[in-house]
Amino acid sequence: MATWPTYPVVLLEGHSEQHAQIAERSEMDRGVAKQRRTQSDVVVTLPLNLLFRTDADANSFENWYYAGTGAAAGASSFDWTHPRTGVLYQARVVANSLGPLTPLGRGISRRTIQIEYLKALTL
Repeated sequence: MATWPTYPVVLLEGHSEQHAQIAERSEMDRGVAKQRRTQSDVVVTLPLNLLFRTDADANSFENWYYAGTGAAAGASSFDWTHPRTGVLYQARVVANSLGPLTPLGRGISRRTIQIEYLKALTL
């Protein structure tokens, strides 16, 4: 299994986690709406802001993204350690979420990407 590269710096600026809906709500003609859980686990999507310290790191990341031994442009899963919790997940890139590479000067650049993983919930 592929692993997330170590050289991109994940910036906390703009960091957010979006959990998919796991409950269904049905409005009633009268009274309180009915609600029920529809899934036992939740898909979590994270938009990441990545910082590359060198042009070589930016190029290596792009190669990893497209490589069959890497993310395969979102078709393959990889081992990824959550930057906030330190928990290891099997994640994948959300299709077509690789953002443009923005040069910041002196070989430093920035890029956005979205990843998703399945988080097991305790019932």
